[in-house]
Amino acid sequence: MVRAVFEGTAYGLRQMLDRAKKRWGLVPGEVLSVGVGSRSRFWAQIKREITGLTYLLAERPDAGSWGAALLAAIAAGAFSGPDDARIGFIPPSRVHTSASRSERMHMADLERKRAYDKAFRNYEKLYPTLEPIMHDLAKNDRE
Repeated sequence: MVRAVFEGTAYGLRQMLDRAKKRWGLVPGEVLSVGVGSRSRFWAQIKREITGLTYLLAERPDAGSWGAALLAAIAAGAFSGPDDARIGFIPPSRVHTSASRSERMHMADLERKRAYDKAFRNYEKLYPTLEPIMHDLAKNDRE
């Protein structure tokens, strides 16, 4: 069950990345991962195998909270945007990063990647079927 939760979040991430590629042509080579959960090699490996991306870890353990505060400051007009020179930078750490696409994967990793690719096709087919049910559930929660 725990593995399914990790895989489900990674499939959701891959789905968002696929949509960003189709809509805006965005194709990141790396993802900056923040928060306590990002320290898990197990989860980073699952995300790498499902998305094919390298995962960098922020050196600041509070990078997610820092980012939220930064967005609030930008919205309040304290900074002109995320590229404002007055904003500090969160340097990534290469500790515990997963292998990039160009690096050779171990055979077991390659086999899991193939299995994940097949499972992702099924994941994509499930959403249109489940969408009305999820909307009904959300509506019932609000009532």
